[in-house]
Amino acid sequence: AGTSPSRGELTGYCETGEVAMHFNQEMIVWQLPATSKEQAVGVLSARADELGFLNDREQFIRSVMARERLISTSLGGGMAVPHGRSSAVNVGFIVAGRLVSPLLWDDDGEKAEVLFLIGAPTDGSEEHLAALAWLAQRLTDGETAGRLLQADNARCFWQILTAGDGVLAGG
Repeated sequence: AGTSPSRGELTGYCETGEVAMHFNQEMIVWQLPATSKEQAVGVLSARADELGFLNDREQFIRSVMARERLISTSLGGGMAVPHGRSSAVNVGFIVAGRLVSPLLWDDDGEKAEVLFLIGAPTDGSEEHLAALAWLAQRLTDGETAGRLLQADNARCFWQILTAGDGVLAGG
């Protein structure tokens, strides 16, 4: 992994009050070729690791998958938000992925096509919850979720996700 980024080193971040999560267009994995939940989380974690957000990728993957076994992070409608807090996280982040093909995400037969992986340090419960709320606000809006599923490329995906709210800057 690279050096841990600071808030000032990235132009894009999700911010609510004093809480920030790093998220920019570089943090979208387009056409992710995963065939399982574990593989999808692994690919998204690799991107976070490449960008310096993790100090122990395997530990982070284990924490996310343990959380996933407790209760599915599927939101329905083709969306899932796997997430975890871990000492393996240097700085809070969101990494998005658009799968090549939808994959089974939970035991109820719910499939996911768009994923948002959230990582927060162990002491980052406020930023973790703020990121979940920020995403839930967008992903539970059927129109936005539908447009994300129809996006042709990462740039279009980014524009749909960040349109009009001013909460996310840069990219």
